[in-house]
Amino acid sequence: MKKEFVLKRVLVGIIMVILLLATLSAGWVLTIDRDYCCGCETCVDICPVQMLELHEGAVRIIPGMEDDCLGCEECVDACPYYGAVLELEEQ
Repeated sequence: MKKEFVLKRVLVGIIMVILLLATLSAGWVLTIDRDYCCGCETCVDICPVQMLELHEGAVRIIPGMEDDCLGCEECVDACPYYGAVLELEEQ
């Protein structure tokens, strides 16, 4: 009985690790909604991979850095006007 319980716990743990790794390895898609972006550059300053820049009065993703997003949500949390939108890439 105790061995079965331990085995079930180990299997659940393994499944949780697999799901976590799948989520972490998934690609994140960041978009900047120009209708909401006020150009304050808060997200530019906070992005850990520095993939954002101010361009023509609004923030944009630096061309060629679209796949560099870590999915940390720092920009989303920092944006006072909800201009940064982060979603998991559909596979």
